[in-house]
Amino acid sequence: MRHIIAATDFSEVAGRAVVTAGRLARAFDASLTLAHAYSSAPIGPPVDYPLMLSAPKREELKGAVSKLLAEERDKLLPGMEVDLELMDHPSTWAALSDLAERRGADLLVLGTHGRTALPRLLLGSVAESTLRHAPCSVLTVRGEPKEEGLFPKILVATDFSPASRPALETAAKLQVALDAQVTLLHVYVVVTPLWGERQRELSVIDADLRGALEERHAKMFERPFEVALMESDNAALAITDYAADHGFDLIVTSTHGRTGLKRALLGSVAENTVRHAPCPVWTARA
Repeated sequence: MRHIIAATDFSEVAGRAVVTAGRLARAFDASLTLAHAYSSAPIGPPVDYPLMLSAPKREELKGAVSKLLAEERDKLLPGMEVDLELMDHPSTWAALSDLAERRGADLLVLGTHGRTALPRLLLGSVAESTLRHAPCSVLTVRGEPKEEGLFPKILVATDFSPASRPALETAAKLQVALDAQVTLLHVYVVVTPLWGERQRELSVIDADLRGALEERHAKMFERPFEVALMESDNAALAITDYAADHGFDLIVTSTHGRTGLKRALLGSVAENTVRHAPCPVWTARA
């Protein structure tokens, strides 16, 4: 973890993400960039945009936004050495993705609304598009950062496939850097009715899966970890429900490390996990 980019739109939600990014930068001794994308020729400013200028000149707007960005750094990241990146770009997610590519960032941190029930499905176009197109891992933050400890309890999803490896490697690093408790969760599907002998067979399968989780991943972790299993035909909902029921502070999942147009294929499990999660989600990209 060498370089972290924190995105801000000066909202309260973004502020939480910036604070989290700062704590991660300290934990990993990583460089930190605070970034904001704006448009000098917008159709109209967003409702919550802090600058309500009717017809600003390009340089006036740049100067005003630059001042806001510096104030955000001083308020949320006091005493830290932070690079500021101001981008005049009509697309926030494209500007952030391009910046991460240019800087060779390892992580992009941004805020999402901590909603519940059906409204939580409204992830937001910026967060969703950034997740799809970013060249690096993305941490989406919702809720207030903990006063003590960053992510004390971490849940990492694995399906035994090579695609799970980035999430597992990330969780292993976070476990050491943050002195966190890690649980490996595997969601499996049972396609036949369960009764009699079939129910007894399931208990054997459960034991075998737990053993496989421990044996296959033991070499990846320097410290002990817990294992958990859930039977469900919807992996994303199973992951988020388990995280909510057991009070996890972070979910780590993987997405495919693709480039170009194919990078837009985030994967339904990763995307839906971010949509429904009760806590921050670290989407690890190889």
